[in-house]
Amino acid sequence: MEAQKNPFVHGRPISREEDLADREEEKRALVADVLSGRPVMMHAPRRYGKTSLVRVVASRLLEEREIPFVYVDLWGARSLTDLVEVLGEGYSKASGLMRTRSSLAEILRSIGFEVSLSGVLSVRYEPRGREDSGRRALRELLRVPQRMAERCPSGKLLLVFERGSGGGTHRS
Repeated sequence: MEAQKNPFVHGRPISREEDLADREEEKRALVADVLSGRPVMMHAPRRYGKTSLVRVVASRLLEEREIPFVYVDLWGARSLTDLVEVLGEGYSKASGLMRTRSSLAEILRSIGFEVSLSGVLSVRYEPRGREDSGRRALRELLRVPQRMAERCPSGKLLLVFERGSGGGTHRS
């Protein structure tokens, strides 16, 4: 007798579309929102599949429409410096931006990040003394998605903000 594999994934987000069950309507709506540029906020209790839905849609849009995505987990960001760090890290790990890695590195350096391009783009933020440097860095980081989108073939970028373990996924 051959043992059957359990088709349900539990305890971690799903990234393969075939593993996401019964979400066709939500996928269609999310794709339409991304293509139209509408911001969306999703809210549901923990473990309802928000992250999985976003990951599946983001992967599909990257493959089919060349729309890269940036995933930023805000869980644990308790200060302005923390927020700057997680945004910079999210940008450095963006999916689908291999062609624009050097320009992204240049943008992040101009904001005050130490950037390494050895194999994988990695960043580290060190505030530059003045109290307002974190605010300036945050303002500049919030301009990065538009600058990145302008360098992409699709002219678009999917930016996902998640509150991590606290639930709720934001996308715009």
